Amino acid sequence: MAHRGAESTTTFLEDYVDSLSGLPNDLRRLVELMRDLDKEGTSVSKELEDTEKKVLSELKKRQRQTGNLGDYTAVKEDIAAKRRRAEQMVDEKVQVSEQMVDLCDVHLTRLQQDIRRFEDYLRANGEYSAGVASAGDQVAVQVEEEWILGRVWEYDIAAGVYTVGDEDEAEKTFQVSDAHIIRLEQLKLSKGEEVLAVYPDTTSFYPAIVTSVSRKMGGALAGDSSFCTVQFHDDEDDSGINPDRSVKILHIIRPPDEGN
Repeated sequence: MAHRGAESTTTFLEDYVDSLSGLPNDLRRLVELMRDLDKEGTSVSKELEDTEKKVLSELKKRQRQTGNLGDYTAVKEDIAAKRRRAEQMVDEKVQVSEQMVDLCDVHLTRLQQDIRRFEDYLRANGEYSAGVASAGDQVAVQVEEEWILGRVWEYDIAAGVYTVGDEDEAEKTFQVSDAHIIRLEQLKLSKGEEVLAVYPDTTSFYPAIVTSVSRKMGGALAGDSSFCTVQFHDDEDDSGINPDRSVKILHIIRPPDEGN
């Protein structure tokens, strides 16, 4: 790849588009192979099922008529062969699926590398100003091992550092990198999903599990915000019941990856 120092935005885009030129054909080939394997696998499975039903019926009939099953070694071998073929179809489909994932991963890795190079190019030309969040945004900020509600005051582009105010104590601020900040947004959650949510009447995030998805609570209840219900870990009352608690979806984040 050519040196990026003096390249324009167009060059980055053109390079990446060129790298994708063979991707649709490669994916199409794998999808078609998957379809053929699925079709053959369905046929083999149906044939196996029909054979087993037929053999079972014949053996029951023979048992009633003669009192013994007789020699059905050849039939057993035929059934075993069909089962092996069905299992082979499954294994081949798994291998094709893995090839599809690997193919996409290669291009995603290339995209991530180009994005980093593009950011370096923009920084070198004084054009890079994007961060995880902007001044005024409400965020989740990691302070030591705890995540709390905060609000971005400013972002130092050169240092890559945010100044974030504690939503509970406005005079308290933190200097953090983007690895320790998450901009809050309306997530699309699923029932049973593990999350970090702000416990009612606090500004701290705690582990919880979603028990119901988005619903609206209007008027006096927080200005028409979307809410969901969660159960916080270790939140049982005296009777041992863990209650559902209503939380703004804006006050829910997904647990960051280890090391973030």
